[in-house]
Amino acid sequence: MNFITLKSFDNSIDAHLLKSKLESEDIICYLKDEYITNAYQQYSYPFGGVKLMVYEDNYKQALELLESVDANNSNNGVQLQNVCPNCNSNNISKSNRFKNSFTRLFSIVISLLLSLVIINPKSKYKCNYCNYEFKFKD
Repeated sequence: MNFITLKSFDNSIDAHLLKSKLESEDIICYLKDEYITNAYQQYSYPFGGVKLMVYEDNYKQALELLESVDANNSNNGVQLQNVCPNCNSNNISKSNRFKNSFTRLFSIVISLLLSLVIINPKSKYKCNYCNYEFKFKD
């Protein structure tokens, strides 16, 4: 069984809300890197946050459900998620500057050895439709 990242979150509460919605629709999913993100908030950025993983056969169904949840939230006047400035898609995730697992592990080991706290630079986001990377204005 191969799993694909549907969306990544800064905290596990939002991830659990969407996970429970997907499970209520019989979509197989799990949360990756949840415990390390909760235990060590300063190491959340190198790990890419809490990732909601879905079974690849259910990816399209999960994506449609995610879009309908986002559409319902915007129809109620509450916007929980920003949109891509390039294509106006709601399907965005935090961009991870540590592309592979070796650089993630290396940065964590070095920071632990030197007793450094990883400072999170300004967050960059990536659109999952057009692959456009951008920053939100504060």
